[in-house]
Order: sequence, then structure tokens, then C-alpha cells
Amino acid sequence: MAYDKKWFWAMCSVAALALVCFSAWSAWIVFFDNQMWLYAENSLIENIQATLLTISALVFLVAAVLEKKSSKLPMFLCIALCYAFLVRELDIEKILNHPTIVLIGSGKGRNLSLVVLFASLSIPFFLNPKHYLGVMVSFLRSRPAFLMIAGGICLLVGAFFEKYEGIPHHVYFEEMSEVLGYVLILLASFAACL
Repeated sequence: MAYDKKWFWAMCSVAALALVCFSAWSAWIVFFDNQMWLYAENSLIENIQATLLTISALVFLVAAVLEKKSSKLPMFLCIALCYAFLVRELDIEKILNHPTIVLIGSGKGRNLSLVVLFASLSIPFFLNPKHYLGVMVSFLRSRPAFLMIAGGICLLVGAFFEKYEGIPHHVYFEEMSEVLGYVLILLASFAACL
């Protein structure tokens, strides 16, 4: 267990260092070179966000496989959240041209896929509410849940910057708040594997 904790804190340190370096570089590019392409739609920062979410979903899947049968629901909910954030970040119709993928990943199809996904994940809870309420309360007291909530708060901060046009490059602050949020979600996925 001590080895697992050292591994987790090493991952946190690497993530923090990478985030600080990327933030410093991107701030220089945006504020001193006025390179707004960096935070444009489907540009570098959004691609980093999509990568973080994809890796997070895969690591949560590993955590779900390693978890006891009765406690897998929180991991699958975290995977669903990663999917929801991913389809929110990406303009699927501009990236992939396959009609089926566009149907599922954008517009009404995206909304329908999210409703079906979260509705199907709620079925076990309604079949055995007492058990799964205990599972969810236990999860909410865990490090992965704390990191997921912290990531969610960063996404709310990003939503504030999106609407606040009173500062230069407000979209940059929105995107970087989201990057921080997705890094915290990635760390949550690693913490779930411990």
C-alpha cells in the first residue's frame, strides 16, 4: 500500500509539473505573442482536454475491472462523466465525417446517448437502492471523489470565464480552468486504482 501511495504522489507531482510548464508556455504565447489559435475551437488546448478525458475514462475502466462487483457503479459513473465532458469538448461533426459517429456524438444524438447512458447506470441503483446508496456515500468520502469534485469546481470556474468578457483572452482562462479540471479528473482515475 505504501508503494501505491508513493506511485500516486509521484503521478500528482508529474501532473503538477507538466501543468505548470504548459501554463507558463501557453500564457507567454497568448499574452506576449497574442497567439489566440492556442485556445481556438478544436485547437491545441481542446485536444489536450480530449486526451486527458480519454485517458481518464480508460483508467476508470481499469479501476472498474479491479473493483469488487458490488462497488463498480461509481467507476462507471465516472466513465460516463468523462464521456459527457468529451462530447461536450469536441465538435465531432468537424473532426469525423462518418454519419453514425456524427449522429451519436453531436446534437440530438449526443443528448440521447447521454440520457441512455445515465439512465442505464441508474437502473442498478433503483433495483437495490439501500446497497447502492451505501456504495455512493462510501465513494463520496474517497480521494477519487474529492478529486472529481475539485475538477468539477474548476469546470464551473471555466464556465464563469467563458461568459466574462471583461478581461483579455477570457476564453484562454476558460480553457485552462478546464485543463486543470481534467487533470484533477485524471488524478481521480489513478487514485481509483489504488
